[in-house]
Amino acid sequence: MLHAIPVSELARRVQPLSGTLYLSQPEFDVVVAHPLARWSLWKDYIDGARKAYTRHGCKAALDYRAVAGGEGTAVFFAVVDRSGQVVGGLRVQQPLGSAAASHAVEEWAGQDGQIDLVNAIEARLSEGIAEVKTAWVDERSPLAMEIAAQLARLALPIMNYCGVRYMMATAAEHVLKRWESGGGRVSTDVSPTPYPTKRYTTRLMWWDSQTIAADADPQVWCEIEDDMSRFTPRRRRSLA
Repeated sequence: MLHAIPVSELARRVQPLSGTLYLSQPEFDVVVAHPLARWSLWKDYIDGARKAYTRHGCKAALDYRAVAGGEGTAVFFAVVDRSGQVVGGLRVQQPLGSAAASHAVEEWAGQDGQIDLVNAIEARLSEGIAEVKTAWVDERSPLAMEIAAQLARLALPIMNYCGVRYMMATAAEHVLKRWESGGGRVSTDVSPTPYPTKRYTTRLMWWDSQTIAADADPQVWCEIEDDMSRFTPRRRRSLA
């Protein structure tokens, strides 16, 4: 039997942003908002994701029509360079009320690991799970490495904002090490899945707010703490 979290509890865990948060870095800004609060920026972010996924031959993983309206997104993080271009970002699904609500279950459809995936999600539901999707970096940007590193440092603000203990994401093999530097851990209980095509090996990753300080690379953890201290509701530069 699949377990579920009452809707009232989910509503308590996530309070909509009253505005926009900003994190200013030397070469770019991270803008945090609900899609409806920054619709133009959201469209730039999600359209950029579609182009990036298309370039990498994995457009099916985005499911653009299902997510473009922003209804299932609790918050998104857009990276905006000094020219005003969105060059990366990610979005966070509404905190999971059941394992069936996770997009990962679809990604593991027909795979031996799907039952283990469901069990892993259900074991953590009571303490809250935020699922990150649609992470991308414009690989053509000269800041691509810095942007990827920034995205890997966002787990703690995401878990804090959503009021959950855990964050989950599914990731291809080539990005695992980067995500691990920010405290993510590849699940050893769930076998990988060939998603969205057999060209890719996708794995499940978890972040735990109670152990992230120890799990993250020490230098990266210092950067995470610094980032957390500098999120502000004030706009410091002209942004999209």
